[in-house]
Amino acid sequence: MTARFKDLCADAAEPARVAVFWADVLGLTPERRDGGLHVLLRDGTPWLWVNPVPEPKTVKNRVHLDLVVPGRELPGATRLAEYDVFSVYADPDGNEFCAFDPSPGDPSTEPRAFALCTDSAQPVAAAAWWAARTGARAVPGPDGTPRYLEDVPGLGMTWKFVPVDDPRTGNEFCRFP
Repeated sequence: MTARFKDLCADAAEPARVAVFWADVLGLTPERRDGGLHVLLRDGTPWLWVNPVPEPKTVKNRVHLDLVVPGRELPGATRLAEYDVFSVYADPDGNEFCAFDPSPGDPSTEPRAFALCTDSAQPVAAAAWWAARTGARAVPGPDGTPRYLEDVPGLGMTWKFVPVDDPRTGNEFCRFP
């Protein structure tokens, strides 16, 4: 049996504020559900759940979205760092994400998610493990190692496994239910 992505889940100390931010940025429709949950819909289908948590974010996110953002300006986000090809931002709850300029020839005029990024001490092994379970294609990242996944069933974007040296601590903003 092949696994497939269903939805993304995000934890937030202020779920209503975070849900409105991401709905505005990505053009999604917010909907409040029982228990303080917020779901963001794309074409009527859940895409991102924003779940309430009692504690604020205290550590770097190990899972985040990469966005194409024309002009790399996002109202409501805080710019944390600026690099040649991307900027690091935080949403209203402090959760990091990256904003990239559109590629040459990309007609994008609105922000859109193009990759899900997962930090890993063993990115090639993690990508291979998930590729075997989802039937996705492992393709080389910028360093030439097969740590990006394409054609992940249900995801609709690239899944990047990013090498990190620091051990994981704390809760994640974005996770897989």
